[in-house]
Amino acid sequence: MRTDFSFNWPASVVIPGLRAFVLLAVVAIALCGTRRSQAQDSISIKDPAEFNAYQLANRQTDARIKTVQLEEFLRAHPQSAVKGAVLETLIDAYEGMNDADHALSAASRLLEVDPGNIKALFVSVFIKKGQCLKNVDQSTARSTDTRACDDAARLARKGLELPKPEGTSDDDWKKLTAGVYPVFHSAIALDDAFSKRNPKNAVAEYTTELMLYSEDETKSVGLWDTLLLASTYARPEVNDLVKSIWFYARVADFAPDSYKDSVEKQLEFYYKRYHGNLRGLDEIKSLAEATVFPPEFLVISPSITTGGMPAYPRMHPAPARGQSPAFLIPEAAALTLPTHPAPEVSIWPANEKPVVAAITWDSHGLYINASNSSLHQILKDVGTVTGATVEGLDADERIFGVYGPGKARDVLSQLLHGTSYNVLMIGDQGEGTPRDIVLSSRHAGATGTTVAANPTPASDDDTDADDQPQQQPPPPNRAGFGPGGQRTPQQLQELQQRQQQMQRLQQGQQQPQQPANPQ
Repeated sequence: MRTDFSFNWPASVVIPGLRAFVLLAVVAIALCGTRRSQAQDSISIKDPAEFNAYQLANRQTDARIKTVQLEEFLRAHPQSAVKGAVLETLIDAYEGMNDADHALSAASRLLEVDPGNIKALFVSVFIKKGQCLKNVDQSTARSTDTRACDDAARLARKGLELPKPEGTSDDDWKKLTAGVYPVFHSAIALDDAFSKRNPKNAVAEYTTELMLYSEDETKSVGLWDTLLLASTYARPEVNDLVKSIWFYARVADFAPDSYKDSVEKQLEFYYKRYHGNLRGLDEIKSLAEATVFPPEFLVISPSITTGGMPAYPRMHPAPARGQSPAFLIPEAAALTLPTHPAPEVSIWPANEKPVVAAITWDSHGLYINASNSSLHQILKDVGTVTGATVEGLDADERIFGVYGPGKARDVLSQLLHGTSYNVLMIGDQGEGTPRDIVLSSRHAGATGTTVAANPTPASDDDTDADDQPQQQPPPPNRAGFGPGGQRTPQQLQELQQRQQQMQRLQQGQQQPQQPANPQ
């Protein structure tokens, strides 16, 4: 998966066949054809030779023969009264042959004759837009064919400014513009994003385009520009990963099966980069399936590495303006304050709620950022993102530190060093990623939340358990705080002294009482 740039569209959809644009603007072509037929009825050719040549070319049913004869007609009669009608016929014929270059040539010549011909504008914009997109260098986010980008945007703006032609009803004009205006806005957005380097304007144009499509069209012809909108939101100049995630989720919901996996990888990459893990992503995808644009009160909590609260999105009713909400949205977990003061407890990290660790798995390898985090949560999430199975995990421990990025095998070795577990990593999925992670306790009966340098016999505990104040456990078995392996008597004595010092600090410099020996 590419991570050096924020978009990666399938190559086969960069410049669709001309058949696709006819489907996009079938209404526009039909209306233009009607106007052309009406114009032809009022045109008379006085030269018999010119008239016969024109009739002969128009009667051809083979598209290739027809284009050859019509081009020959224009060379022989460059100032013919039917030049515009011939060029429109050529556009149709070249489209039937899926010949983009000659269709663009015919459209350009038609604009010289009729600068306000919306069909010629549409064809020119569509083809030049495809040329611009085809030549985008993904490493620089810039098209190497800036002329095609700029020409497409210039012609698109001209098309958006065209007045309604005389004799065209409001209803026909509305249908016509509904077929071509989205493509015009798409071309302007593409030029802003990859030629003029103004992604914020590109976001506005892509948004306008999607608002012009019907609901069904946003799931089909509008889907590729939804993908470009998602990638534009992720660019540093815009840097709105919440909206980027939303639109990637929308594309993932409706992308063809052959492209779905690629889009899913982009979605998961940006969601993990922002949020830290994949929790809550399914809820986002479910919401994006129902509507094109995110609700204005959508919140995805960022991970601790991005400066936000390390929580994951939860679902709860969103406030509506005087009405009950019709759907649920993800929002950062709310903090619930206790009604009565909670009893005082020791301030050991083990007594506090574990903080969700940020886990990232990408082309740089495995990265773990933990701050009083649960070892259970870390290994479970590592298994989820890498595909490795985790066995033998028993007592939980708290983890502090930053591990990686690097090969999963090396990062996991660093993570588990000093814990109460032995680790065996079996197999290799490639690039140092183990297939199985097998854990076993280093001490029989040891737990991840209790440290006992000099264990007291069980009978002593049972005898005086009710008479002695209970001591809060020190931090879990991390290196320097508890036994991580077999130790010498001197090491155990030093560890006990360290624990006693920490307990005195905790209990107000009071020496904890030792359990009484049984009588």
